[in-house]
Amino acid sequence: MLSIHEPVRLLRSSCTLFLTVPRSRTKTFCAAAFSRYVPSRWNSLPEDLRGAENIDIFKRRLKTHLFSMTFM
Repeated sequence: MLSIHEPVRLLRSSCTLFLTVPRSRTKTFCAAAFSRYVPSRWNSLPEDLRGAENIDIFKRRLKTHLFSMTFM
């Protein structure tokens, strides 16, 4: 289950839509688990991509982001 990270204190990053990455006891198997991988990848996306208004804008920005990572 994915859940939005809610910081204890009011920070500048409070409204950036980070997901909570669950803790794991072991490094090897649990680090590759879907429940840990997806939130960490989501949190690594730029803020303008995570805050897209709708799915079409998200897909367009994601495509641009992935191309810029690959070819630059």
